[in-house]
Amino acid sequence: VFKFLKNQDFLVKTDQDLISGPALKPEYRELDFVEARGPKDFTFDSKGGTTPVEFVYHVDGDTTRVKIPLFTGSNITDTNSIRYYWNQCPESTTNQTVSPQAWGFPASNLIKKIVTAITPEDEFLVQSAIDETIVDTYGRYLGLLWLNGQCLNYINVRAGTTEFAGNSTSKLGWFDDREVSYFGWFYNAELRASKYKWGVWNDYYLGQPSKDPMWDYTNRVRLNGVEDYYPPLHDELSIY
Repeated sequence: VFKFLKNQDFLVKTDQDLISGPALKPEYRELDFVEARGPKDFTFDSKGGTTPVEFVYHVDGDTTRVKIPLFTGSNITDTNSIRYYWNQCPESTTNQTVSPQAWGFPASNLIKKIVTAITPEDEFLVQSAIDETIVDTYGRYLGLLWLNGQCLNYINVRAGTTEFAGNSTSKLGWFDDREVSYFGWFYNAELRASKYKWGVWNDYYLGQPSKDPMWDYTNRVRLNGVEDYYPPLHDELSIY
């Protein structure tokens, strides 16, 4: 495919480049996570900017609890959850509105392994969605989480632990430092995961029992006595 395109100026030249995912463009580092609309207007606009956050604890596959500055450069922080933008992982927790689902525990394990290893030396950022709300209906912040240059939202899509929750109305304005849209990166990762029937794609498209090794499909609960399963990222496989 890359030879056929014959575009030597295009910075994505190999399958490995294509599956590596987006990189945070320097200009987004210079923008605020949110911008106040005016000195007396306490509503905010989001322009794709970032702010450092401090890991507090793991919640599930698409939610992480963090300390986030109330304002750029502020020492006053708000402890809140970040809901991963463009992700919709199966549930792994139980409360009044949700109960665990197939692939919820592997999805949770994948992110838990990453975020619980964060150290003070790591760069952990949240990025707002361009011209989108920054708070969901449960009061959680919405955004992309970046750890040492890797986008955790993208990792979920790449591993097949979530569908890509973007659609034709999603903003395409984000571009990374290789001038590929975030939407394009996520969409290609989903195509790859669905092609190989990883994670949630077993349930949706194979027409046969899912392969979640942690799930009891008869009783719809987590299997007892099984080891935790951590979905791989399948670096060795071509997207095509």
